[in-house]
Formats: sequence, C-alpha cells, structure tokens
Amino acid sequence: MKKILFLTAVTILAAVSCNKIDDEGATTFEPVFEPSNVPSFVASVDGAPTKTVIGVEGEGENAVTKSYWNGTESIRVFDGKLANGKVYTATVEEKVESAEFVEENTQSSLTGTAYFAAYPATPAGSVTWDGKIANPAKNFWLPAEQTPTKDSYDPATHIAVAYTTSENLSLEFKNVVSLVKLEIPYNNITEVYFYGNSGEIIAGNFDVKYNDGDPIVVHNDNYTHYTDVHIKKNFTQGEVYYLSMLPTTFKKGFTIEFVMDGVKYIKKINSEFTVKRSEIIALPKVEFEKFTPASGCLYLKPNDDWKSNDARFAAYFYDAAGVSKWVDMTHVANTYLYKCTVPTDKDYLGVVLCRMNPSSKTNGWTQDTQLWNKTGDQLLCIGNQFEITGWEAGKWSGTAIYTDYLFLKPNSNWTQSNARFAAYFFGNGETWVNMKDVNLDGYYEVRRPTAKNYPNVIFGRMNPATSANNFNDGVKWNQTGDLTIPTNGNNLYTVKEGTWDKGGGTWSKK
Repeated sequence: MKKILFLTAVTILAAVSCNKIDDEGATTFEPVFEPSNVPSFVASVDGAPTKTVIGVEGEGENAVTKSYWNGTESIRVFDGKLANGKVYTATVEEKVESAEFVEENTQSSLTGTAYFAAYPATPAGSVTWDGKIANPAKNFWLPAEQTPTKDSYDPATHIAVAYTTSENLSLEFKNVVSLVKLEIPYNNITEVYFYGNSGEIIAGNFDVKYNDGDPIVVHNDNYTHYTDVHIKKNFTQGEVYYLSMLPTTFKKGFTIEFVMDGVKYIKKINSEFTVKRSEIIALPKVEFEKFTPASGCLYLKPNDDWKSNDARFAAYFYDAAGVSKWVDMTHVANTYLYKCTVPTDKDYLGVVLCRMNPSSKTNGWTQDTQLWNKTGDQLLCIGNQFEITGWEAGKWSGTAIYTDYLFLKPNSNWTQSNARFAAYFFGNGETWVNMKDVNLDGYYEVRRPTAKNYPNVIFGRMNPATSANNFNDGVKWNQTGDLTIPTNGNNLYTVKEGTWDKGGGTWSKK
C-alpha cells in the first residue's frame, strides 16, 4: 500500500440556534450554540507545527465552517497488524480540501485489508487497533492544557478518525472532538478555563469507536482523565481562540473562567447542555465588571492547597506593642479572592493570613482544631492583595494599604547586645511606638500614628531588658538627633556606620 487519498468532509451547513442563559453575578453572557462540522484537519510532523487554517464560506444560515490542508500534513493509518500503524504525509502549497497522502517510511508496509486512520499523526502515536471495526481504537490523547492558536485551535488537539478497506483507499475523516470558540474580552487576560459544573471528563486519554462514521468516545476507568481544558498566554482584547474538548452532556451546565491581573472571573451556566461530536460552542464576547479593590480592604488569593477541604480564612492583625485582632475573611463574588476590612482602632503594623478549620467558628492558634496553616508576619505597606504560593509562602501585589510607614536601618554598633528599637514622634504632641523587624531583613518598621500628624521623629536604641519607652538612663541606650520626617517619599533612615549617639545618617526611599 503506497498511497492513500484523503478526502475531507467539510460541507455540513451550520444550523444556528440561540439559547438565553440567565445572568448570575457581574458577567453578561448570552452564548450562541452553532452545531457545525468543526475545523479539525491540521497536524504536526515530528513535533514541528504547521499552519492552521480555518475558513468560513457563505453568510448567515448558509455559513459553513471548514478547515483545510495547508503545508505539510500527516495522518496515522492502522491495519490491526503493524504496531503503531504507519504515518502518511501530504504536502500542499495552499489550502485544499483533499490531498494525496504517501507513506513516510517504506521499510515496513501495511498488510491488512481494513484500515483505521487517526489524525493528527503525532498525538496518535500511542493508539492501537485490533483490526476489527466493531472494536474501538485505544488510547487517544487530548491534553487539558492546550497551545493557544489565534483564530484557530491547538494543531495537536483536534482529533479525527476514518475507516476504509483495501477496495477503496479514500479516507473520509470524521471529527471526534468538539470546540469551544471564544473572544478575549479585555487586555491583560493570561488564562482561560472551561469545565463542566459536575466534573464531566472532557480531556485526557480515551478510546474511539468508529460507529459507522459517527465516532463515539469510550472512557476507560484506568486512563488519565481531566475535567477542564485551558489555554495560557498574554492575550489581547478581540482575539479569537478555540478550545478542543470531548463531547459530553454537562448535567449542571458549565463554567468559563478568565484570569486577569491575577484575579479569576467566574461565570457559571447552570442549565443542562449537551455538546455533540463535531459541534462548536460559539461564545460571543463575554463581558464582566472588572474587579476594583476597595479602599481599606485586604485581599487573599488562596491556592488550590489552601482552598481544599472547604477551609475558611481569617486575618490576624497586630501592632508593634503586641495589640492584636482577628478578622474573618469573606469570599468576593465572581472571583477566587477573599477579603476583610483592615481594622482602624489601632495603628496595626502587619498581618498573618490564616487557613482555618471550618468546623471551628472561633479564631485562634490551636493547631488543627482551629488553625490549619498560616503565613509569616506580613507588612501592610507592600500591597493589598496577598497570593498564596505555598503552604506558608506568598507574594504581595496591588497598592499598599498603608503608606505611612517609616523604616530604620541601624548600623553594626546599634545592633549589638540584642538591642530593641523604638520611635519617638513629636512636634504635635508626643508619643513612643515600638519598632519591629517583621521580615527579619535588618530593617525595622513603624507606622506613623494616625491620631496626629507628627512632623518629627527620633529613633532610639533601647535596652531589651525594659519594655517602657523613655529617655531615661538604663532604658534608652542611644538615639538619633531630632529628625524631620520627609515629605518627598523618603521613608528609610540609615544610621551612619561607626556612630553611636546622634552620629548622623541619611534618608532614602525603601
């Protein structure tokens, strides 16, 4: 067998119907479902991607969605005897609907009388078939994370199959999977997810039964399964992408997620919907109200580990003098964020974000009974959104909740004898505030008291054996001179190296 002529099937008209779906939350969403012959005939040769071409012929109800052979294309043909089948390749200069495929390697040829073909060739490399058309071809693969391809789909994901005998070497491929078509609604979107609300299998390993030209997906409990398909990229508003998925019935509807500026926007469609083989779910532009952090609020973005087991979340606020307060965090609708209002009854310096046992309604440090996991001490002068990246680690983003912090970098003299540090504010009354090295990086922090707008400060090196702050001998060891707090954004005072009392220093921006 030297040649196979592959004839594509791309002439099915699109029957368009509109389904109104009730809105929930901030998303305006009214999809149009377009059953159609899905574009599916693109391939890669030995892992090298070729062009993907999708075309639409006609207008309105007469519109037909087609895809074409373009460049170098490959299929894999099985006869039930030769393991892993044979790869056949065609090269065309421009888009065509049919092409002649020639075997790629002639060292061993097919000897059967019936042929099962799979497209694309490379992803079908693990497929096996026993030569009996009544039995499925086994172990196809559809990845959950797909390569975003503008105006098209991942070339490796749109799977089609065909069957013929030695009496007729024309292969008419039939689509196995379906597509979700979507338009990117805004800039700064970096991820898009699609999944069923009941955990339906729409990607992973599966078998395919030819079924007289109407292929059926057969699931095997021993296979790897995925319940979502997704793409990741720095997307641009208005771009169109397709996601490949296995046909299924979404018993409780489906969900679309967009990740923009680190926030997940979620839209759930809660009515049952069946997606058939070779159909496109055509989603018009999805619009949603962009998330804007509220002033004075702290936001937590937990990862999957922190969200597991229905955990609840709380924030533990503290000041430099040891005063503290627990505050519960609540879910922000249509996102994966949780928030709380930062208390203002004290000049809180920092926060510890905590993953709590949901069976306990009180907040505390009792391990397992109350507390499951926590971050380290976090300053409130870095951002207003904290993203969990590990069981105890994370990172800040957004705008700082407080901008009224001052920092002290003591020299090597001042750090001797386990000295502690405090700030004396004056010029509009006077008050002492303890300083704390929250990040253990050698910088000591203090919040300017909010009760009064103090224009001046003295930083003091204090005896660690004392707790009260004053200028008495035995309490204060060393001090800076009288300092005017800068108004140009400089917030870090560095004590000059080699000095003790009033030895000078410089202001800079931390």
